[in-house]
Amino acid sequence: KNFTETACKGPAFLSERREEMNKYCSSNVPVVYGYLLDKAVEPYIRLRSVESFSTRHPAMLVCSAYDFYP
Repeated sequence: KNFTETACKGPAFLSERREEMNKYCSSNVPVVYGYLLDKAVEPYIRLRSVESFSTRHPAMLVCSAYDFYP
């Protein structure tokens, strides 16, 4: 049986998956989120002026961000 057939058989299947999500995922989100925040790295930002490809605007500002996490 594929996942779709099993999921469509009734609300019990979805209820069980919801319980598993609450048990495993929801309880671990604060731990993982806290870990990621400890590893955060500020981006290196570069702002530059470039010539526009259209004739209506003489120049355009381009903002780029590098080396950041998450």
